[in-house]
Amino acid sequence: MAFVTSESVSTLAVDLLSAELSLTQTVSQVPSMDLAPPTGGETTIRVPVPRDAKIQARGANLTFDEIDEVSVPFDVEHVYDGASVTEHQRSLDIVDFGRQVTRPQVRAVVAGAENQLATVMNDLPIDEEVLTDGSNLDNLVADANATLDEAENPMEGRWLAVSPQFAARMFSPNGASLTDYQGEVATEALRRGILGEYRGFIVVKNPRLTGFRALAYHTSAFAFSSMVPQPIPGTIDSNVVSEEGLSLRHVFMVNTNNAATLSLLSIYAGAELVDADRVVVLGSDSAS
Repeated sequence: MAFVTSESVSTLAVDLLSAELSLTQTVSQVPSMDLAPPTGGETTIRVPVPRDAKIQARGANLTFDEIDEVSVPFDVEHVYDGASVTEHQRSLDIVDFGRQVTRPQVRAVVAGAENQLATVMNDLPIDEEVLTDGSNLDNLVADANATLDEAENPMEGRWLAVSPQFAARMFSPNGASLTDYQGEVATEALRRGILGEYRGFIVVKNPRLTGFRALAYHTSAFAFSSMVPQPIPGTIDSNVVSEEGLSLRHVFMVNTNNAATLSLLSIYAGAELVDADRVVVLGSDSAS
């Protein structure tokens, strides 16, 4: 770790660049209590298989079928950032420990937690190819809405998560016309990275979606979960930090060999695709 030092360092506090973190708030949440012992972080999501009603012919016997469920395995990873601050750095170089050390760590861990979900979304194959000029984009979004209708997804809780490249094409002069939010609702929406509504979807842009892609999905298509790690015995200090709807554990420890302060931020987080019938992926592997 190298802190900026000189005879005179400006007092200007340049904030850390950060992406809009919003994807984790658009999907189903697995309760953290389901991840604790005895499961050890490994659990199973039960997804019911749709059933079809039968017609009984006059005088015929009734038939009874077993209930069918699909099991989706779910697990979490320990996402963390550890920083070592020497005795000299803590005494001579650091002006604002929170801004120079803790804040970048918080941003790194929250981004890492959301990447668990973004990776699942980025790994899905493209279902509908969007032309490079975007001329069929509007029809494909409408078709995606119809596909979710046919799969009997509820009208509420539908999202259109778009990558930066997709958003640039979508909102070009000849692109989509969104229903804008107004007043305080608009402020809250923008804070969460929500751009507006379009063809029944709430549109959210996220830079962790790569390439030229958009996902039209219902909230129940994906599952995400996070859990605060247990306190570490013998630490100097331990507390819970909240950021972008996620709770992280922060602990201070000491390296007794050199008196360095060890700052550890971490969270358990994981994500899975629950049901492929609840999501439609639009985009192009060749678009730039």
